[in-house]
Amino acid sequence: MFNINFYNLINFLIPTTLRKSKMVAWLQLILSHIKKNYINFLNYRKQKLYDINFTGQTHYLEKKLNETFSCQGIYIDDIVYIPRLYLHNKRENFLPVFFGNKWQADVNYKNGDEIVYENYWYKYIGDSNNVTPDLDTNAEKGERIPMILGINELYYSNDFIVYVPEAVYNKFSDTDIVKLKEVVNYYKLAEMRYMIKTY
Repeated sequence: MFNINFYNLINFLIPTTLRKSKMVAWLQLILSHIKKNYINFLNYRKQKLYDINFTGQTHYLEKKLNETFSCQGIYIDDIVYIPRLYLHNKRENFLPVFFGNKWQADVNYKNGDEIVYENYWYKYIGDSNNVTPDLDTNAEKGERIPMILGINELYYSNDFIVYVPEAVYNKFSDTDIVKLKEVVNYYKLAEMRYMIKTY
């Protein structure tokens, strides 16, 4: 069905009285663009037949990633779920739960402002110097806190981690990283969330 020989097709469809070398050459020239599109279609079909051999199962996805980037060592691991966060009364003697402002680069913080940056509390003892709190001399570093960035992270963070060898990841260009995410997004289940780490 997909194997069309355009030379034989032209010779078959031209009446024998018109089957001269100039006529055949002229018709081949006309069909050259169709033949080019046909070759592109065959290559696309071959690629899609190859792609549908893979699924979102871990070992198939690992194989696809390793073949896509011509390396060995990319693997996938599950993540342990984060327990649910419960708010409580002081009498219950649970660990304290803090709500705070996440540091933003475009905000000028004043003396006494408290913010969260890189999972640490910072309190400003003077006006901010327009640098990150860890480099700001007017920001005192407080205790490390567990950080929850959004409502979805109250229940779980990511479902799996894609581990890439550091030597391979360092050679990746921006387009390779986008390609890695595209491949994972294409094959993973819709509700699954993931992160990429090096090892």
